[in-house]
Amino acid sequence: MTTKRIHPGVKQMKKALAEGKCSRREFLRTVTLLGVSAATAYGMAGLPAFVPSARAAAQKMGGVLRFGMAVQEMADPATYSWGQKAVISRHVIEYLVETGPDNITRPNLATSWEASDDLKTWTFHLRKGVKWSNGDDFIADDVVFNFTRWLDPKTGSSNLGLFNAMLEESGEKDAKGNPIKRMTKNAVQKVDDHTVQLNLNDPVLSIPENLYNYPTGIVHRNFEKEGRDFTKNPVGTGPYTLTKFKVGEIAVLKKRKAPYWGGEVFLNEIRFVDLGEDVGAYLAAIASAQ
Repeated sequence: MTTKRIHPGVKQMKKALAEGKCSRREFLRTVTLLGVSAATAYGMAGLPAFVPSARAAAQKMGGVLRFGMAVQEMADPATYSWGQKAVISRHVIEYLVETGPDNITRPNLATSWEASDDLKTWTFHLRKGVKWSNGDDFIADDVVFNFTRWLDPKTGSSNLGLFNAMLEESGEKDAKGNPIKRMTKNAVQKVDDHTVQLNLNDPVLSIPENLYNYPTGIVHRNFEKEGRDFTKNPVGTGPYTLTKFKVGEIAVLKKRKAPYWGGEVFLNEIRFVDLGEDVGAYLAAIASAQ
């Protein structure tokens, strides 16, 4: 991830780190949220770059991974509230960013981002050359669609809380008499086919990492038009496609035939089998090599 502009907050954090007023962990999280690449941030902190667990050099391509886990209803990614749903869907639909075990948020479908000095305007640059599984290009319209949908009260997404700074009072009330908030006009704008701008009412540092939560997977811009059910029409940018799904029983993911933007993946298939809450069932499955 590269940036042409260094946010002034980075200089402030460097000074705080030098004076012992913040931890290295806090420094790394903050400056990367402000757009500094992970490698550069580690260098600033005087640390060797974090390296995720390396794949075994002798690892063979192919094979099937069987995973015992609850298979829940998961029609609408914007309403996910359980990790099990995202564990399955994230192989098909992806996130703009990813936050790693080192608490650093890195690019994914977005390649870089920058914030205004007051943290009210965020610009995200999207990865070019990414294809949806239906052959369409991944573009800014997809991101604008998702934000607009997340912040529509009718969707029922918990993203309303994550992106509250993009909402305003509507003067309306729900059935219980609670005020209804709606997305502020021009809160999300398409700059060009691969650039999106978020315009906030209040400063928020955590915008990038807020984009890596269960319900922030990016669905295709035609999600609503095509039935709004991920399990029946699993269009995604990820390396797998959902080929079989039954609540309480099984979910099967198979590797897409088309090239994946993130490179080759090893497994041909991932099977999630719901064995219920009986621990004995899991042990029996292991014993019988299911």
